[in-house]
Amino acid sequence: WIAFGVSFAACDESDQALASFRAAQRLAPGNHVSLLYIGMEYLRTNHLVLAQHFLQAAHDSCHGTDALAKSELGVLNMAKKQYGPAIACFLQALGASPEWFQTSSSSSSALLDVDTLATLVEGIHDEYWEPTLFNLAHAYRKERHFEHAIICLERCLSVKESASAYAALGFCLHLQSMTLSMEKNKNNNSNKETSSYLLHRAIDTYHQSLAKKPEDPFCSEMLQKALGDALEQTDFFMDDHAVDDDVVDNMDKQLNHRHNMPFTSAATSRPPRTSLASSTGTMGGIGADQSSVWTEDGLSLSVESTSDVDMS
Repeated sequence: WIAFGVSFAACDESDQALASFRAAQRLAPGNHVSLLYIGMEYLRTNHLVLAQHFLQAAHDSCHGTDALAKSELGVLNMAKKQYGPAIACFLQALGASPEWFQTSSSSSSALLDVDTLATLVEGIHDEYWEPTLFNLAHAYRKERHFEHAIICLERCLSVKESASAYAALGFCLHLQSMTLSMEKNKNNNSNKETSSYLLHRAIDTYHQSLAKKPEDPFCSEMLQKALGDALEQTDFFMDDHAVDDDVVDNMDKQLNHRHNMPFTSAATSRPPRTSLASSTGTMGGIGADQSSVWTEDGLSLSVESTSDVDMS
C-alpha cells in the first residue's frame, strides 16, 4: 500500500496517495512508516500544519531512530523559513550527534565548524542521502554560511553529478566571491585575490551545469552576471601589482617597433584558425530519490524523476 501511494504521489494524485497510506496505517497501526509518508504527502502539497503533525508523530513513534523522518522535518523547517532548526535536522539525519551543536546560539544553531562538517560528509557514499546533503547546503546558504554550503555541494557532486548541484555550487561560489569583494579591511588585497579565484571557479561551475542542462535559465542568467562581475574586476585576468616594470618596458618597445613596421593586411598576418573537434557523450540516468527536495518555489518529491531541481 505504501508503494501504491508513492506511485500515486509521483503522478500528482494526492487524494489516492493519502488513501493508500491510510490503508497501510490501518493494516499496521504501530508502524511509523505510514505516518511518515502521510506527512511527506502533506508536505509535498504544502499543507504545512498537517505535515508537521504527521511527521512529528512518525518521529516520536520511532523514538527518533529513523533518519528519513529527521530529514523530512528539516524540509518542513525549510518550507517554514526556519533554517537553523532545518540545519539541525539534516545534520542529525546524516549522523551528527546533537551534542556537537547543542551549545550553539539560536541564531547560528547547528553550525558545525568547517573541519567537523567535512569529516561528517566524507563518510557519505550512498546516493540515497544526496537530497539531504543538497538540502543542507541550501539551508547553510540561506544562513549565509557559504563555505559550509560549498563543502556539502562538493560532496553531493562526488556522490552523484547533476546539473542542479553544479548550479547551486556555482551560485554559492559566486555569492562568497561577491561578499569578499565588498569587504573593506586590512587584508583587502588578499580578499581581492580570493574573490577572483572564487569567481573563476563559479564561472567554470556554471559552464559544467550548462553542459548537462543547456536550457537552464537560472544558470544562463547567473553565468552572464558572473562574466559581467569578472570584467569589473581588473585583477581577474592580471594583477597590476604582479606586472614587472621590465615587462612593461619590453611591451612598450614592441609597440614602438610595431608602429615603425609597414602596414600589413590582417588577413595575411593573422594565423589560420584551427577547427575544434566536437566530442560527444552520454549522460547516465538519474536514480530515484527517496526524500523531498526543497526548492525556492516549493517542494517536490522526485521519485524516479529524470528532471533536475529548478534553482530559480
